[in-house]
Amino acid sequence: MSLVILHIIPTMGQGGAERLLQSLATRPADGQRHIVLTLFDEALFQEGIDLRTLGFTRRRRFVSFLRFALAWRAIRAIIKSEDVRIVHGWLYYGMLATLYARPHVDKVVWSIHNTFMPSKGMRGALRSAECLCGLLSRWLPDRIVYCAESARAAHETRGYRRDIAMVIDNGVDANRFRTLPPEEVIAMRRGLGFRETDQVVGVFARFHPQKDLPNTFAAVAECARTQSGIRLLLAGAGMSLKNAELADALERAGVMERTVLVDMRDDIAELLAAIDIIVSGSAYAEAMPMVVLEALFCGLPIAATDVGDIARLDIPRSALVPPSNHMALARAIATGLDQGKASPIWRRACDLTKARFSIEAYRREHASLYEALG
Repeated sequence: MSLVILHIIPTMGQGGAERLLQSLATRPADGQRHIVLTLFDEALFQEGIDLRTLGFTRRRRFVSFLRFALAWRAIRAIIKSEDVRIVHGWLYYGMLATLYARPHVDKVVWSIHNTFMPSKGMRGALRSAECLCGLLSRWLPDRIVYCAESARAAHETRGYRRDIAMVIDNGVDANRFRTLPPEEVIAMRRGLGFRETDQVVGVFARFHPQKDLPNTFAAVAECARTQSGIRLLLAGAGMSLKNAELADALERAGVMERTVLVDMRDDIAELLAAIDIIVSGSAYAEAMPMVVLEALFCGLPIAATDVGDIARLDIPRSALVPPSNHMALARAIATGLDQGKASPIWRRACDLTKARFSIEAYRREHASLYEALG
């Protein structure tokens, strides 16, 4: 009989945790089976997984709140019908939902994929969920899994239980995220409207204050003062001209005419092939951004703010800058573009990142955790 693990996560939409869960659920270890239950009806990463949903909608928050209060019935029904032994809650809302599962399963696991957001970066409901999870951590979970040491340290200073904590590094699929042949790169760039001579800066993130996009736009504008071929590719939830706030930020920075927007996509590996450098300009809350790891697997230079565990990566120090400093970020972008993908510096960074952050190790460590608990 298989050991059945029920994962509860807010959505399977865009996000590093969501991609990791899909990778985990589609390749179960021998004797294990995964079911994924989402709170909201958003699913970008769903192929190959046993996906269920409670059907909450963001447009009807009050109705969703009431349905959350009754979600215990659906969670209990899955646990009983599928003989679930372990419930694994992802992110604060998913972790909070494991409260409903506790009377019916042997073991509960939590996964945390961020450090801390300041109050201005969190909605009231999310801030309340984070605080409540801190209190519940004293007795509800059997293990708390963090994706980075910085995430662990940040939460433990806020009262999260220490003795059950562990860190499992994020993992990337080297078969999917890899350096592509030149002809495929050229075709991808042309499909997006870029010329071979363009220097394309990629920002793959959701539209959120945490990402500090105006600072990144200002950095790109600064680079464009001396490099006329600079272009910007924006991909992620909210990265569309339908987003008036985003359009205004691009106009104010003076980079609208240089920008291609593709909104939320699931072909991130192909989009990475079309760019020359990835920028992670977050001001706070990052732990270990998946897009940075994926870019390094593809041999791309990066320019990143020094938040979370990014400084643990084997990358040149010139790629790391303080948050919210557009001039420093512009210098990091320019340096990365000058070095280029073929630079020995970035080839070495690619090799070392592949050795440390493989999806095989990620799956193996989770399988061992489940086996030990089951």
